[in-house]
Amino acid sequence: MTGSPDAPGPAGGGSGGTTGALLREGAELLAAAGSETPRLDAELLLGHAIGVGRTAVIAHHDAPVGPDAARRYRADLERRAAGEPVAYLRGFKEFYGLAFEADPRALIPRPETERLVELAQAETMRRLGALTRDETTAAPLRIVDVGTGSGAIAVALAVGLRKLRALEAVEILAVDISPDALECGRAVCWPVESLAQTVSSAAAEVPALRRDFSGIVPGWLTMGWDGAHGPFRHLPVRARTGGRGHRRG
Repeated sequence: MTGSPDAPGPAGGGSGGTTGALLREGAELLAAAGSETPRLDAELLLGHAIGVGRTAVIAHHDAPVGPDAARRYRADLERRAAGEPVAYLRGFKEFYGLAFEADPRALIPRPETERLVELAQAETMRRLGALTRDETTAAPLRIVDVGTGSGAIAVALAVGLRKLRALEAVEILAVDISPDALECGRAVCWPVESLAQTVSSAAAEVPALRRDFSGIVPGWLTMGWDGAHGPFRHLPVRARTGGRGHRRG
């Protein structure tokens, strides 16, 4: 294991313990705090603190961890135990095979939302297949991602359509009335340099937009409860309540 570029090592000099011992410590702390995935959370946070992937952490239980990395890890454990999402602590979240930077101004993309991308992609291809060649070239099919948040759905859909060589036939508009969410999407969270001519964003109300079809994911919670004292308290207020503003990541 010594010298392996993917193996944990004593960053910061000395040792703050082994990966195995730190994982057990973290998993126990997070389980006591009520985490539904304490072991997974601990693996991700330890890998982040060391600067390696989760697989390397799992594969090298006896590797020493430097004191600086151990301190970073334990600090993140405390924040995670207080309810802060792992994605915010690591600074990114994987979604639909893409890595999006995680920013508290927008909800974190959720794995189950990938199904919406699949459905939108299938519907897009169905509609494009029903158009004549003249109709396809006359005007692009316009898709509006309503309450876009981080823009993950819009970007993932564009990436999927590009793989199917259908991107030039569509126009995707990601809209939100939350300035914070749009700023997050434009400046922080979107890996869209090569998609800029297809995916755009705007602060707009849905009724004012021309669209062929829209994708909407409602807010998580009812207006009667804002989640301020529950496990959702670290998430954007508008998004977690389902009120006016961005709905999700």
